[in-house]
Amino acid sequence: MKHSSESLEIKEEKIITSLPYPTGWFALGESSELGHGKVLPKKIMGKDLVIFRTHSGIVSALDAYCPHLGAHLGHGGQVKGELLQCPFHHLCFDAQGICSQPNLPKAKSWHVREINGMILVYYSGPNKINPVWEVPNLSSEGWTKPIVHNFHLLTHPQEVVENSVDVSHAAALHGFKSMNLIDKIKTEDHKLNMKYKFRETLDFAGFRQNAPFSEFNITSWGLGYLLIEVSIPVYGLHSRFSLFTSPTEKGYSDLRLVFSACEHFDRKKMHSFLGIFPHSFVSKLIFRVMVKKFITTLKEDFVIWENKQYVSQIFSDGPLLEYRKWAQQFYNY
Repeated sequence: MKHSSESLEIKEEKIITSLPYPTGWFALGESSELGHGKVLPKKIMGKDLVIFRTHSGIVSALDAYCPHLGAHLGHGGQVKGELLQCPFHHLCFDAQGICSQPNLPKAKSWHVREINGMILVYYSGPNKINPVWEVPNLSSEGWTKPIVHNFHLLTHPQEVVENSVDVSHAAALHGFKSMNLIDKIKTEDHKLNMKYKFRETLDFAGFRQNAPFSEFNITSWGLGYLLIEVSIPVYGLHSRFSLFTSPTEKGYSDLRLVFSACEHFDRKKMHSFLGIFPHSFVSKLIFRVMVKKFITTLKEDFVIWENKQYVSQIFSDGPLLEYRKWAQQFYNY
């Protein structure tokens, strides 16, 4: 995966959101970060964790501090076969946090999944319960190699997903035109879906013209994983933007944007002139433009998120109220 990381300047006077940590699946990092035998310190939901990959390839996540005398397992800890060795006294722990030396307390283990190139852990709040739902693994066949951009923001996952169903802001903030719902918001247990289309006005060499309609198919699995499938039917273009938002500490979140595009499209539909160029060249050019445009649009939201306060009582109907009711389930602990 190609990578880019940014930490945006944050206004210190902003009041930290009053939203608690939500339950569900949240990304700790990319699978490619964690090679065989590698150990990494991570932070999520205000907790320090350590993730490691055993020599057989199994990924595990434990609370970071050794239950013996408190050494941080992510700083100096080493993988020994299928175990993680503490750097302080060389005590070893397996994937379930059980110490190899009898009668010593176990380290808390976390449920882990590797999905769509990401390492996810399940947060259940103070109640230690097993995951009650799963995140689907998308097929990568026929899609480009993912491009990843990382951001550290003063925001909350609920704000990020809410932004995707707030259709009216897309016209006001981003300048989208002719917004139309294709399918109204639908919720089913941990899953939310909504579809709409719009068009933009493009400025090319001083000439302004309407772009063709783009269709957004938005699906959220919990509050930590938002998939935005973008299609431009007239060109046969299809792309995916996955947003993994993981709270690190109160008010702050790591946001990982993963982009991939369908390799099959007809470049001649865009312009007959493009037909003279190799398909690989045109696809790289178009997808680079799409990523740049999406990030530019997303950064317009960043400015709002990092300087807004959460309003718990909203006077609105339609998708926002329905979304808030759906989101409430992730705080029932």
